[in-house]
Amino acid sequence: MGDTWLQLPPEMGGTRFGPFRGGIVQIGTDNRQCQIVLQPNSGIAPVHVTVAVQGPGSYLVQPIQRGFGLFLVRAGGGMSPVAAAVQANAGDTLVVGTPSGPRFTLSYEEATAQASGPGRQAGRAAGGGFAGKLGQEMMRQQKARWLMRNPLYREYYRLSHRYRSGALTNPRVMAGLLLGGAGALFALGTACMGGIGVLLRSILG
Repeated sequence: MGDTWLQLPPEMGGTRFGPFRGGIVQIGTDNRQCQIVLQPNSGIAPVHVTVAVQGPGSYLVQPIQRGFGLFLVRAGGGMSPVAAAVQANAGDTLVVGTPSGPRFTLSYEEATAQASGPGRQAGRAAGGGFAGKLGQEMMRQQKARWLMRNPLYREYYRLSHRYRSGALTNPRVMAGLLLGGAGALFALGTACMGGIGVLLRSILG
């Protein structure tokens, strides 16, 4: 596996973040969780975007929560909004927050002997020296594989971040979940009663 870099354009400072080898790269304002940390007054969530490295120059990108601004500019193409997980490739650009927000161009390079560079910005410190860093990297890569292959895990990952951020405890969100759950239970009960009725008619008839 080679190195992934995310680079700002010259007009935004030209900072090059990386290298990242496999796993998940998170972009947001929380320096405990994100590998790329943005200003907290930028209108961007604590964890706003995840970039899962799928292979050489291939990525799965998504906003943590529907409604979080994320746009994808294909290499040589136009800008389109991203509401769920989509495939991206080296040369594509992620725009975070609004169409005029921070722009990160994805790039891929073959692995070098140097595993870190001046552009790398770690979201949280890894304890335990080399063993701690190795364990963290293994977990990051495992999460990336789950995100790629398992839609249920992608939904769990999204909901867990919403819970930690407090979004799930928002009264409007809770009301929607409760109403949705009540509707599902009502539909299930109706179906069960219908099935029991058919069974009784077949027995008594």
